[in-house]
Amino acid sequence: MGGMELMGRMGEREWGEGRGMRARLEEIRGLIGAGGRVHMVGIGGIGMAGLARLLKGRGLAVDGCDEAPGRTAEWLEREGIPVRAGHGAGHWAESGAAWGVYSPAVGEGNEERVEAERRGVRLFRRGEVLAAAAGTGGWRLAAVGGTHGKTTTSAMLTRILREAGKAPSWCVGGELWPDGAPGGTGDGEWLVIEADESDGTLALYEAETGVVTNVEVDHLEHFDGREGLEDCFRRFLGRVRGMRLACGEDEGARRLGKEAGAVLYGFGAGMDWRAEGVERTEGGMRFAVRGPAGERAEVRLPLFGRHNALDALAAVAAAGRCGVGAEEAARALEGYRPPRRRFERVAEGRGICVLGDYAHHPTEIRALMESVRAAGARRVLAVFQPHRYTRTLALGKDFPGAFSGAERVWVLPVYAASEAPLEGGRSGDLLRRFSEAGWGERARGAGSFEEAADAVEAEWREGDWVVLAGAGSIERMGPMLKKRLEAAP
Repeated sequence: MGGMELMGRMGEREWGEGRGMRARLEEIRGLIGAGGRVHMVGIGGIGMAGLARLLKGRGLAVDGCDEAPGRTAEWLEREGIPVRAGHGAGHWAESGAAWGVYSPAVGEGNEERVEAERRGVRLFRRGEVLAAAAGTGGWRLAAVGGTHGKTTTSAMLTRILREAGKAPSWCVGGELWPDGAPGGTGDGEWLVIEADESDGTLALYEAETGVVTNVEVDHLEHFDGREGLEDCFRRFLGRVRGMRLACGEDEGARRLGKEAGAVLYGFGAGMDWRAEGVERTEGGMRFAVRGPAGERAEVRLPLFGRHNALDALAAVAAAGRCGVGAEEAARALEGYRPPRRRFERVAEGRGICVLGDYAHHPTEIRALMESVRAAGARRVLAVFQPHRYTRTLALGKDFPGAFSGAERVWVLPVYAASEAPLEGGRSGDLLRRFSEAGWGERARGAGSFEEAADAVEAEWREGDWVVLAGAGSIERMGPMLKKRLEAAP
């Protein structure tokens, strides 16, 4: 049995259904209900930070630590959640926490995980704690899942509910405008969650409104192929107690949605919720929304790309289930701003725009390139940080085509995300894929951010857009390029 297959099968057993998992969820709900203190290992990750704020809102005392505290840790401190730098076995004694949560990025050999086991401290993974927390507090849950688009869709839905005075609680994998908060608690009855499929915990949610934006092969560090991934989404939809929404423009989501009797949304005939007449406007696009019960509205969205129109359509449809009409939802989206690292302009000067984006899957990159071209870029210079060796190996052949239209692509070393290097999944292997696709010298390697910044600076000219794509640490390049733009005459 290969290493990837073994990881997938182990993940399925660990996070699958059964009495053991139900008992774990009940245990976590009991710990949340009891109050007390919880310690979070790797709290600086955006998903962990959102959960930390949600738990604090449920009355728990929360603290945590992170190997490299940054902007998110600063936000947590302002929210009254202490963050220690680094990991250490002594953190358990310092915290006095009765139980703990760890990030997926924290491996088994981490000293705090080892020490928790030695002390007999109950320790849970972030995904199962969020799934358990969603079942507390009497919330009505709106959960958004999908291989791509779930951050944008859940952020849009959160904005709609906030603007409509519904005072929702939320936990989204992005820094939401205006205050950068990935999580929070309101006085309303709804909780909006970005439900992550990467470790299988998507299947644990019991939502009143459930959305599936798309289903594509990914996360093979956990799933044993497409069948395991689709089964996870199938179980998620099967647990939805109210309205199921699935994107009819995506083959996987459409098929699973039809199995589950979901409401379909998309552009064409046969869709229950439709976006019609999508056209570009100055600074974005507009389209008409048509719903199955006669709902009508015009959406003016300050974003580009048909994928963003689909996400907005899903948010409008889901908002209807939450008691917000289509016209009111459409008005709320006029002022929508995406979370950080989603089509984020991180630097501008001398007619050059530097854009940061979380895109790390070929489909996401293809959509990003579409949006950049729609925004009016003359030339595109792309710097890409592959995310995970397993993903780079499994999807390597699809990346060159995803960057179609770029003048140059520089490939950085793979961001491991706690994985060990994998033959065929390194950045050099990916560069060979670009070479085989005929890119020649237009695709090059860069061993560091500094080297990539030097290469970009040597190439850029007025009218260029520089795209920094990846889900890892590539955002560090934004300030570097901004400084160079400002220093140039």
